[in-house]
Amino acid sequence: MQKIVYYLVNKFFMNKAELELLNYIDKEKEDRTIFDVGCFRGDFTETIINYESKEKIKSNIFLFDPSPKVKDYLSSILKNKNVKYFNLAIDNTNSQKKFTFNQFWEPASSLHSTHKDDKWYNITRKTFMQLIQPFNKIKDYVEIIVKTKTLDDFCSENNIKYIDILKIDVNGNALNVLKGAEKLLSENKVGLIYTEIASKKKEYKNKVEEIENFLKKYNFKYTKSFKMPILSFLSGLKGSDDLFIRS
Repeated sequence: MQKIVYYLVNKFFMNKAELELLNYIDKEKEDRTIFDVGCFRGDFTETIINYESKEKIKSNIFLFDPSPKVKDYLSSILKNKNVKYFNLAIDNTNSQKKFTFNQFWEPASSLHSTHKDDKWYNITRKTFMQLIQPFNKIKDYVEIIVKTKTLDDFCSENNIKYIDILKIDVNGNALNVLKGAEKLLSENKVGLIYTEIASKKKEYKNKVEEIENFLKKYNFKYTKSFKMPILSFLSGLKGSDDLFIRS
């Protein structure tokens, strides 16, 4: 049941920004590198692969997600020799941390687990659980320990010189992902950043400004925002997919 709901939400509400992003791919450049941080089922990467297949171009794509079931979801995508998956949580430290694996709604799993304490989110979750419980046995939240890594260190260790597109969808932890890439950002080694920003409604504006102000230091301009009304309906949160381009 969760798989069906996820497919419908992603197909009709969540992929407009990804399609828009295709306009920013430099088709003339060789050896493009794309990072999909918080890849989950790989929908973003699949969109890129399908587009590049039509255009007869290829990028090296690196996927990151610590959720325990992700590799199974990616079995088809990983047949592409230009795609590599890493069972890591990208963060601002190289360590091990608690990761909240949300079995009710797996895409909401995160290092940033404030959802558990949000009254409206819990009311919404309870309502949806009552609707789908007959079809799916759900244990709700499980905390697991995952390995974390900064983008700066990952790129240094893997000899990655430049990230053309950095996509981030990590449910409240985007700023920490960016803080772990400050060396890359300061050396102009990231071309475009596409990130989901989601939070409690009253905090949403501050979250957007927080990331915008952080990226301004590295000459990134807040270029476009794609609102996600379905997120509010499903969780009581407010969110958008936001595009930042180096000015």
